[in-house]
Order: sequence, then structure tokens, then C-alpha cells
Amino acid sequence: MTHNMHTEIWHDIKKNMKGDVPVEIEDVCILAGGSGGRKELSVLSDLEFFLVSPNQSFDRLVTKRFVKKMSKRGIFVDKLNLPTRRKKTIASSPEELVLGILGGRRLDEVKTSILLDIDFLAGSRASFLKVKSLIRSILDENLNSSHAFGSNRRARTFMKSKTIVNVEKPVRVSHFLQFQMESWKLSRAQTNINNLNALIHLRRHRFNIKTNLYRGIQTSVALLREYAVSDKRAAKHCGETLRILRGLGFSKDMESLIEEALKTTVRMRILAHRFYNAERDDVTMSTVSSREKLFLIPADWKSSVLHAMRVSASLQQAWLILSKNRSFVNDRGDFKLTFQSVFRSVLRIWLPLHDRSAGLSMCSPASYHNSNKRNSPKLLSKVRSAMAMTMFNNMMDS
Repeated sequence: MTHNMHTEIWHDIKKNMKGDVPVEIEDVCILAGGSGGRKELSVLSDLEFFLVSPNQSFDRLVTKRFVKKMSKRGIFVDKLNLPTRRKKTIASSPEELVLGILGGRRLDEVKTSILLDIDFLAGSRASFLKVKSLIRSILDENLNSSHAFGSNRRARTFMKSKTIVNVEKPVRVSHFLQFQMESWKLSRAQTNINNLNALIHLRRHRFNIKTNLYRGIQTSVALLREYAVSDKRAAKHCGETLRILRGLGFSKDMESLIEEALKTTVRMRILAHRFYNAERDDVTMSTVSSREKLFLIPADWKSSVLHAMRVSASLQQAWLILSKNRSFVNDRGDFKLTFQSVFRSVLRIWLPLHDRSAGLSMCSPASYHNSNKRNSPKLLSKVRSAMAMTMFNNMMDS
């Protein structure tokens, strides 16, 4: 969204308030989450948003007017995704919003993921900046003394686990959230890899672009957020996944490989949404009967989609291998190089034989050899064993 759109939406909301506009309205802030927060919102996608509203009397008016205004632009909000105070997605202050989601005895996967991807939509930019500042501050806190995570049972168990954390080094809240996000996201990775394997070997033809393809790429890159740095090439309006990717310092060829897979996936999602005139991601790789209205992947895009599937499967497989041979979350050394070398090796398995030499050139050999020197022989031995088993399973499934 442009600055003019932000301003127009906000002026429209204030214009529809009866009588004198209360001063408190200037502190109201609408925050985009999910794909909206990542600046990866597709055509006809559902928008998820949070609301900072100092006065409860503003809640219904602001939400209703905002949803109506966005629907006119082809961006819709599912009723199930509407923010409410009961769900703690509407709060009276930035502090209440952040602590309502990150504090407490249990973390909610969806709300935590949305909060970490939050971005400004309309209203008070000062309130938005306060939310971002609070999140950064909490992530940098020592987990043992964090007020937000003091009552979280999993955090206390995490702190005591000598196989997950190096007790001799500081353990920050960000380390716990990294562990938690990996646990959540990777729980579905193996099922998704199996589905992609069936699609690549043409044993299946129908799939869901968002679930089976986009999520694997986006989640795999998002889990590397902890290891990314700011990058000048990541433009202001660049999607969050692409911004993280460009801040990882991967070899240029590897970065291009993942970026192209992501762009192919987003293109197919947009085409599917236009075909259905709704946010629907069910597609097929082969022709279906005329009675079934399914979006057919264009013939000239099939090879690109298959390649995106291989990249998605390789990214998820690399994460699974490293999670099973997990080093201390708060003492991973140069994890970017470790991930890059494992991804490079896994990609070699997933690429077709005639593409393997080309695919391997997309990962810098220099960085691979340098990372091998830094990685422990024990970890690499386990990685090779896991890769050999994966290759065997793929051959058996073919």
C-alpha cells in the first residue's frame, strides 16, 4: 500500500465518526499481519490485521470501515480473522498487544507468527513503531529474567535442557522463539516433502500451491530470520521473505535459485486467484474433465513449477536434517554456512540427473568448502547418513 492509500483509509474512518472526533483516535493503529505484513499479499487474498485502540468504542467502527474500504480494493478479510479483544488481537495500547500475545503461559502459533511479521497499515505510526520497539526489546531480553516469559512453562523447560541450550552462554528470548518456531513449522515439513515427491514423480497431479509449495519456501526462509542481517539491496517495498533471503549472505547463485522459485510460486498463486476470482489455491498439472473447474498450470510454466517444488523440498529437507542433529540454539556458530552446505547437498538429490551439475553450480563451492572446515565432523557424518537415507527413500518411491 502507498502512503496516499494509508492516509485515505484513515481519513475515511475519521470522517465517519459522529460528532467531534475524540483526541484518542489519533493513537489508533491498524497493523497488517501474515502475508500482508510480509508485503506478499496476493490478489484476492484474505488480510489478517491487529488493532491498537485506546477506547473500546472505536473497535467496531474502525474495523467495519477498514474492512469495507479494503474490500473495494479487492483485499478481503475473513470473518474468522477479524480482530477481537477476546482473542487479544485488539488491545488498548502497544504494550497490551505485544504482552497479550507473547506473555502468558502458552504461545499461540498463528498469533505469534503474525506478530513477528507485523507491519504498518493505517492510523498512528507512532503506535506501530512502539509495537516494533517492544518486540525487539523483548527478543533481546535474557530469557531467565524476562517478564513476558516468566510464566511460560515451555520456556522454563527450554532453559533447563542441556541438549538444546549451552548453559554457559546467554539465552535470549529470541533463542526460545527460534526453537519454538522451528518446532511448529517443521512438524508439517515431512508430510509436505512426501507430497512434493509424489508431484515431482508425477504420481500426483493436483495440489494446493499455498500449502504444498509456497509455505515450504516462505517458512524455510523465515526460520533463518535469526541469522539474517540488513541488506541494502532489499528495497523498501521488498517482500519480507525476499528481504530475509538477501540478508543471509548466501552465494549469489543460491540466492537467485530460491528467489526464482519464490517468484514462480507467487505468479502461479496470482493466476489461480484470478481464475477462481477468489483466494483459492487448488491447481492441477494435468487436464481434468470439463465438469471440474480446476486451474491448470500453463504448459510453458510446468518445468519452472517442478523446479520450484525441488527447491521447496530441498529447503525443508535441509531444515529437518539440521533439526534432528540440532546444535545448541544459542550457540550455532555460523549457522548460515552450515545451512547453505546442507541445502547444497540435499538439492543434489532432488535435481534430475541432467540438471545436477547446473544446479550445483548455483551454490558457491568456496563457501561450501569453508563451511566444511568450520562444521564438526560428527555433524557432517550425521548429515551424510540422513541424506543417504533420503536418497534411498526417493529411489524406492520413484
